[in-house]
Amino acid sequence: MISATIWSPSSTPWAGRPWCWPVIPWGGRGPSGRRARQHRVRSVVMFDPVILPRPAALMMSWPLAGRMARRYPLVAGALRRRARFDSREAAIEAYRGRGAFRDWPEQALADYVAEGFRDVEDGVELTCAPGWEASNYAAQGHDPWPVLRRMARPVHILKGERGSTCSLVPGQIADVTVETVPGGTHFFPMIQPEAARAALRRSLSESGQG
Repeated sequence: MISATIWSPSSTPWAGRPWCWPVIPWGGRGPSGRRARQHRVRSVVMFDPVILPRPAALMMSWPLAGRMARRYPLVAGALRRRARFDSREAAIEAYRGRGAFRDWPEQALADYVAEGFRDVEDGVELTCAPGWEASNYAAQGHDPWPVLRRMARPVHILKGERGSTCSLVPGQIADVTVETVPGGTHFFPMIQPEAARAALRRSLSESGQG
């Protein structure tokens, strides 16, 4: 499992755009790698992480889980994504007001298309191929539950009120704070950036970095 803290001092160009803030990875292969890196972070903030219910997470480690994963809505949706457009402007027009991008503000959508596509001979294409995105959604054979229980740092999770990919509820794991963003979806950091900014600033302040 790879966890992350997000660093966003006000002097950076990402200060007003939570969807652009850089992520500092913290993790490693196996428990020893994770423990060895805990000294590098003071707190962890996660925005609607993909954390399946424990039984589902265990099932995803079964030998035939890969075949079943195609039925997972996030996997199926990713595989249906269009990978190429004639231009970035065409991609924006195709996304605006539709599907997962339905409520995204114009600036967030423009930033996503600007950085999420690369130029090719006949237009632009997603830098994250649909098949690769789908494989990330399908790769849920890890078990984050014991890792969260062993965390020696504050963990704060914000999840959407609708369509959340995080199964955790408040009080389920000691020392892991779970907060639901009213009216929020999996994409609340883009749609309700003030909630994301407030959580990050609070984490920085409580850990003595703000």
